[in-house]
Amino acid sequence: MSETVILSPGGPHSPEYTCQVANAAAEAIRVLNHATLNHADEALAYPADVDAVIEALATMHARLPQLYGQLAEWLRGQLAAGRLQIGYGPYRGDPAAAVGEIAGHLALGQARQITATISAAGRESGGAS
Repeated sequence: MSETVILSPGGPHSPEYTCQVANAAAEAIRVLNHATLNHADEALAYPADVDAVIEALATMHARLPQLYGQLAEWLRGQLAAGRLQIGYGPYRGDPAAAVGEIAGHLALGQARQITATISAAGRESGGAS
C-alpha cells in the first residue's frame, strides 16, 4: 500500500512530515530500482529518458550535503542544550562523541555508516526504545 505525500518546501513542517518525506525519497529510489531492473523496456524508451533520470538524481545528490549539514547542526544544537542522552552502545554516556561521529559521517556523505552505527547500538541494547 502506498501513501501519498504532498511535497511542500514551505511547510507546514513537523517531525512526522519530515520523516514521511524522507521515507518517500527512499521509496522513490526503490521504485526506480524495480522499474529499471524488471521493467526497463516499459520504464525507459529513449536515451533521453536515461538522461532525464540521471539529471534528476544528480540534482538530488547535489542537495544532500545541505541536508546532511542541517541534520548535523540540529544534533549539535540538541547536544548544546543538554537534550541528548545515550544509555547504551559504544557511546553510552557520551553523547558528544556520538554526535561527533554522526556529524563526521554526515559531512562526508556517509549515511550508510550512520545507519550501521545506530543499528549496532540498537542490537547491543536488544532494540531501540
